[in-house]
Amino acid sequence: MNLIVNGGAAKSGYIEAIRLAKGGNFDDIQDLWNESNQAVEIAHKTHFEMLNSGLEAGTAMEKLLLIHAEDQLNSAEIFKVISEEMVDLYKIIEALK
Repeated sequence: MNLIVNGGAAKSGYIEAIRLAKGGNFDDIQDLWNESNQAVEIAHKTHFEMLNSGLEAGTAMEKLLLIHAEDQLNSAEIFKVISEEMVDLYKIIEALK
């Protein structure tokens, strides 16, 4: 669950950064990114520990949870890149206003 929770928290933080940028509020974005990056680091560490513990040979439910957790982590990584790009775009738009 640690992997799912941290992957989801990171993804949510990156999405919130985009929403803040859309509203022209750039002040809190770096803090959101820092928190999200920390959550991703925890998720990666947890993922590594899970794989090393032999969970891949576990029950069907454990495998299903691992797949869901990996999906959460992958989504967070994708939203990180999207968030960084969109915040840059919103800064340009704000400067042109």
